Amino acid sequence: MNKMRRFTAATTLVVSGMILSLPLAATEGTDSSVPDGDDLRFTLQHRFNGGSPNPAETITITAEAFENNPAVFFQQLKNNFSKQIEKQTKPLQIDTELKFLLSTSDMECFGQLPTLSIKTQIDEKGVGNSQVMFPAYRREVPEACGNGLIDWKGLDGQLSFTDSFEKLTANLNLAGLTIEEEGGFGISLKKSTLNGTLDADGMPIQMNLNWPSLQVRHEDGQLDLQAMTLQLNNENSRKGVELGNMNLKVGQFGWTDANYKVSLDDLVIITNGEEKKGVINYTIQTQIGQLAIPARPPLKKAIEASLQAKLAFNRFDEESLLALQTSVHQLAEQEYHPMLFMIMLGEFMQLIPKIVAKSPEIAVSQLTLKTSTGDLEGHLTIRIDGNRVTSLEPAVLMAALQAQADLLINKSLFKQVAATHNQLGYFIKPWLMDMGDDYLFIAEFKGGELTINDQTIPLPFDVQ
Repeated sequence: MNKMRRFTAATTLVVSGMILSLPLAATEGTDSSVPDGDDLRFTLQHRFNGGSPNPAETITITAEAFENNPAVFFQQLKNNFSKQIEKQTKPLQIDTELKFLLSTSDMECFGQLPTLSIKTQIDEKGVGNSQVMFPAYRREVPEACGNGLIDWKGLDGQLSFTDSFEKLTANLNLAGLTIEEEGGFGISLKKSTLNGTLDADGMPIQMNLNWPSLQVRHEDGQLDLQAMTLQLNNENSRKGVELGNMNLKVGQFGWTDANYKVSLDDLVIITNGEEKKGVINYTIQTQIGQLAIPARPPLKKAIEASLQAKLAFNRFDEESLLALQTSVHQLAEQEYHPMLFMIMLGEFMQLIPKIVAKSPEIAVSQLTLKTSTGDLEGHLTIRIDGNRVTSLEPAVLMAALQAQADLLINKSLFKQVAATHNQLGYFIKPWLMDMGDDYLFIAEFKGGELTINDQTIPLPFDVQ
């Protein structure tokens, strides 16, 4: 990514409110000199109750911290405001100006960025409301920096927070963004909105994103995204397991290059978690209204398809999931460890007895694929009978394992899949029953016995 593209991406992420925060590496001071480099530097200057402005403070967020998570910008603002408010008597009015500090070379490329203004009212209970305004900015970038155009349409919004910033709510409106660069690269983002709530640790509790239109052009092709909405409600179970309920909708997604065009319409992904009597049940529903893929190796024929699917994880022990979640969070705060996978595997192995005791189940309760060639329907359930697990010996676990699967696939669709994946088709074909226009596959594993299409299949191992 060249200098123009990197600068625009960084600035856009900062001011558009990607409301997900992690611990940040930031420093404060009064030195406003700006060396060349990729660190994010800005000043904050506050005026209290209409008085004289306080001296400006300079804040630096390292390039590494910002690249890992641009939302550290918002966490740093919260930290600075908390420090200032502690020194004042409520009720309180604060006028704040934020100015980005650019290096000499960046100033030559992008000029002076507009000032971000924040007007805040805090009542006697410490509850605050801030009006945020980041004005429009248009810059024709010289040839030495990419020879293009940056047209930022502006941003406004409102921030609300409780005393001690135990909860922060943001409602932001992005008027739009256009980037044009010599060589064909370009971005066009229409008016978008982002609403969300963060907890005291800066983690998202709730978020609503509305992204009507995004277009990204590159020398290799063009990506189009239309009518995207995201609703996130990150509720916790009573013991603290993050349930992560989400509703994602995309009206249209497309990728086009000189020889290829893929389109996907009416994508819906819904996740839902719930706690019930000490276990967690979690479902993922997926819908694709229409998927169009042209014929291109290894595909020998174009595909037009729609999909309905539902995947469920049932009866997973709540305390075990909480222990895994805690370990993941702790490891995420540490530097990368080459044995990370083995560490997590060890944690999981210790929790297996508690997990299997609750008879966990994974189920594909719905799988419906409709294509221009033919249809496919299937179901799959895999569970462990916790009452039969007396040890973690493989033979004991296999005896407690239960599985059922059924698949109905149109012959024309199977023929197309087999032509694309020869070995897969060769392996599966003998296990299919001829049902006229379709093939049928039914399998069950229970009590240590495997049956396929009502035929018992000998196993290469003993099961207790």
